[in-house]
Amino acid sequence: MKFITIILTALSMLFLPAQSPAPSPRYTPKLPPPPCSISPPLSPLFLGTASGGALDATPAAPPANALTTPGPNLWITVMTNIASVDLITLHMVNVEIKDGTTSTFPTPNGGLPTAGNFAGGSTYSLLVPTGWAGRVAFNKAGSPIVGDESLIEDSYMMQKNTSLNYPLGDVDVSYVDGYTYPITCKCRASGPKLTGCVDPKLWQQGKDCPGVGAGGACRNPIRDEKMITYAHEWFAPCAGRLYTFPMDDKANSNGQCQSGTVDCEIHPK
Repeated sequence: MKFITIILTALSMLFLPAQSPAPSPRYTPKLPPPPCSISPPLSPLFLGTASGGALDATPAAPPANALTTPGPNLWITVMTNIASVDLITLHMVNVEIKDGTTSTFPTPNGGLPTAGNFAGGSTYSLLVPTGWAGRVAFNKAGSPIVGDESLIEDSYMMQKNTSLNYPLGDVDVSYVDGYTYPITCKCRASGPKLTGCVDPKLWQQGKDCPGVGAGGACRNPIRDEKMITYAHEWFAPCAGRLYTFPMDDKANSNGQCQSGTVDCEIHPK
């Protein structure tokens, strides 16, 4: 009887459906990599990607030794193209500050310069009254401005994080979105550089740009990393001297040129 039972069991196993071996508990299927995506350029209506910079509602506080005295009626930024090539500029006035409020900013004295070619060797001045904030993007003439360019960010405003009853002038150079040309700015009255980096020239450092944008700029890969505390290695040589990541606040110059005239130079690559 036992012999018959063994035969029947063996025959029944022949007709069972084949079963796949159980996967190893350590096995993880390999999925295809996600498609590569590139963030769209920032809207010109939302400015100030440098957190704590000149276009932040609460910019980084002035250092203890800053000359925080009342300034003149007009804050003047003089921009000089020493890049040896014609540049194209785009002037943007922010209508939204980082705290979500919206404002109508006064018109600069003489009007906002028209976007367009900025001839090599030429100079123009931006004269702004109290309550103004905006930025200027730079690229080589003939190239589009898409939101990846070197920026000068300016403001002359009553600041929410101080008890002062007069506006502070603030300027920063930002490569947070990306980089085209080196820029430096200094206070005409005091001389020392306020913000900017020209040495080394990033295009000449012998490293591959982490991502060339549509206009030939080098896109900053950590532009949207709001809480990061260090620069990408390609931008790192300029960290602390200008904004290379959103919270690079050592690069700000809030209240450090209350005499009212800042000289900025756009340098050769």
